[in-house]
Parts: sequence; C-alpha cells; structure tokens
Amino acid sequence: MILITYSETRQDNLQDRLGKADYSYYLLLERYLPALEALGTVIAIRDPASDIDPILREHPGEPCVFLSFTQPHRTYRHPVCPTVCMFTWEWSSIPDGSRESPAPFDWVQSLNAIGNTVATATHTTDLLRDKLAQHVNIAAIPAPVATVAEVAAGRPLFEQSLLLPADFYDSADLVPAAGADAPEDAGAPVDRPDWDDAPLQIAFTDANADAAKLLVGFYAAEAWGVWSRTSTPQIYLPVALSGPVEIEMELIAYGENIGRNIHVAVGESGSDIVLSQEPQTYSARFDVGPGDNALGFSNLDLASAPGRDYRTLGVGVKS
Repeated sequence: MILITYSETRQDNLQDRLGKADYSYYLLLERYLPALEALGTVIAIRDPASDIDPILREHPGEPCVFLSFTQPHRTYRHPVCPTVCMFTWEWSSIPDGSRESPAPFDWVQSLNAIGNTVATATHTTDLLRDKLAQHVNIAAIPAPVATVAEVAAGRPLFEQSLLLPADFYDSADLVPAAGADAPEDAGAPVDRPDWDDAPLQIAFTDANADAAKLLVGFYAAEAWGVWSRTSTPQIYLPVALSGPVEIEMELIAYGENIGRNIHVAVGESGSDIVLSQEPQTYSARFDVGPGDNALGFSNLDLASAPGRDYRTLGVGVKS
C-alpha cells in the first residue's frame, strides 16, 4: 500500500511556521510516522495538486491513501486516491460556517466532501458524528507517545514532573455547561467570613486573581473586566450575608443582549434590569437568606455578534 503524506509545515520550514495555527500538524505527522511505515510505503509530498498523480503512475495497480495532515478547509481532495483528513481539535464545537463558529470557515462542509477523517480523540469524533453526513468515515486514533522499539528499549515515557502550588476545584461541581444551571449544592469556592457591614468593592480584572475564584460560567478576566460565557453565570459572594442588602453592579452588554431585559438574583430574591452597550452601574436590593451564596444572572442570549467575536458573550462585569 502506498501512503502519501502531506503537511504544510515541513522540517525545512518548521522554524518559519512556529506559532502559526497549523504548525503542530507536522509534529503530529511525525508521531504517526513509525506506525504508517509499518503499514505500507510512505511517500511525503510538498504539493498535493501536482505530486500525487506522478506517484500513482509510478505504482500502477497498488492501493493508495492520501493522508493530509491539515485543517479540513485546507485539505486537498484527490479525485482518485482516497483522501483522509488527519486533524486535531480541542474545542467544544466544530466550525460549521455559522456565526457561532470559532473561525469563518465550514469544516462540516469540507469533511462531507472529503469523506474520510481521522481525529486524535473521541471528544472530536463525538462532535463530528452529530454534524457530518452518514457516508463520512470517522475514526479516533490518538497520536502515539512512543514506538514499540522505544518502549522495548526502556525509554521513559514521562521524563519530567511539575510541582505547582495550586488550589483545586472540581469543575463538574463549580462550572456549569453552556446554557445549564449551576448545581445547587456547588458551594462557594472560597471560605466566606461573616460580613462586617462595611462597603465591599470587587473589581473583576485580570490583575485581581482573588476575584477570579468567585466566578462561575465566565471567560478569563481581561484588563477591563470579565465576559460571561453561559446563559446562567454566577458570582459567588465573598462574605456570608443575611437580610436586606444593596448590590451595585457595573455591567455592559454584548451583541443581542444590548437592550435586553435580564434577571439578577440572590437565592429567591431577584430584580430585572435592561443592559446597555456602554458600561453602566445598576443598583438592586436583595433579601438574602442564610444559605444564599451567589449572585446569578439569567435570560442572557448566547449568540455571538457576527464579525466581532466568536465567543458566546452575554454580560460583561467590571465590578
């Protein structure tokens, strides 16, 4: 069998392509290479449009497969030699050309046309099966971490370890899935001292690491503040409250949430506010029960604004 391999990044241009979106596909190809060489004759090419046909003429009658280590929308599909898109993807959705896609291209259409794909994880193939046509062949084949010869020679698979000071939180308990409610029994991620009735100011910027521990369903903080990423984000209260309190929130809306009426609540006590596209301070009174530990937002629209940001941004919180 002739196995034709292609990657836009090669050994001779690796240094120039480091850091680009697809440079790691060459490293992926290198990990698969020993297994491929055990299956057939591997021939690396530089240009699929011109290099595949001469190989087929030189090996008449031999079965061939074209393995393209490229993103789906950049994969060349040969009309005779079966093409397999070999790719890796870590995110929770596949680009499908919609405005929620994390890039302005349609991988679903590309893979439907190619007809064969190998991903490095079942996480990716599970996403694909929900999107692709029935005729597409899908397989999850993780990239090898070592060859049989390396293992037989006693090569240690993991040569380094890291010792890090860190706090551990169970994401299954604390971070709700997109559009899902947070577990009622999640509990605050920090110990909450009793409130001393003094005014408390919290800025949700990237310079305030302690504030990040209070956030559930938000993206990483930025210099100005933080964007929500789910339909029901929460901010844990840093102190234990009980009784009537007034909370001022400096908020900003994005996309379809501009002018939208959203609900803000602490436990059973809530208030409706209309979000603005400019930062604005909203004040609301809440009757906080002894077990209430979070300020929650609901009725947010998760659709991203076309041409501006692919993330599901809802409400921005500055303080």
